[in-house]
Amino acid sequence: MGIFSLFNKKNKSEPDNDYNNLNANELNKKIDPLDSIKIVREDDEFDGNFSIYFTHIGNKEENSYLPMYYDAIDLGHEKVSSFKHLGIGFKIFNNILYMSVYLIGENNFDFKSDSKLHLIFENKEHLIFEFDSDYSGEDIMKYNLIQIEPEKLKYFTDHYLDKWKFTDSQGYYIVGDNTLFGDATSNIQDKKTAQRALQYISKGIVNEYLKLK
Repeated sequence: MGIFSLFNKKNKSEPDNDYNNLNANELNKKIDPLDSIKIVREDDEFDGNFSIYFTHIGNKEENSYLPMYYDAIDLGHEKVSSFKHLGIGFKIFNNILYMSVYLIGENNFDFKSDSKLHLIFENKEHLIFEFDSDYSGEDIMKYNLIQIEPEKLKYFTDHYLDKWKFTDSQGYYIVGDNTLFGDATSNIQDKKTAQRALQYISKGIVNEYLKLK
């Protein structure tokens, strides 16, 4: 407790109206969605492996990635449900940096080797990642890891992501610009917050990586 708090206590007879004077909308504006994001370190005592990653992205405990939604896919312009999305996250595994990419709820894409993720940042810089291994997981939740150099990770720490395109090994693709949001319970509901969240977790993972050096 700070010195100011010790000497600024209210008289018990005085009503505490500090929060009563704020309506719910004003309170929500003061809560930064990034505050819910948590960093996790897992250590395997048997083989000595460890991993560091983020959870609670969008205030969802299970989310270790930023969900990125889209409204159409290149399969005869078929409309898809809003819960289907791509996800990007970052992790450290045994001193190596990885970008983790998820494909949630979409059975039409194979996500095998030769799939590509094309990212365009607000400064018009492009990054293209090509996956050299097949996905893990199940059809409704496929994920893949790709090693990422610290220099490439700086694109995420220094610039906001503007648009993305995922193309599977068959040539089918989905595109998005993080202006669609399919989960009304998430605390990320606008593009700027999504951009800030991705930048936040990229900076956080870089800081943890530098601590290991």
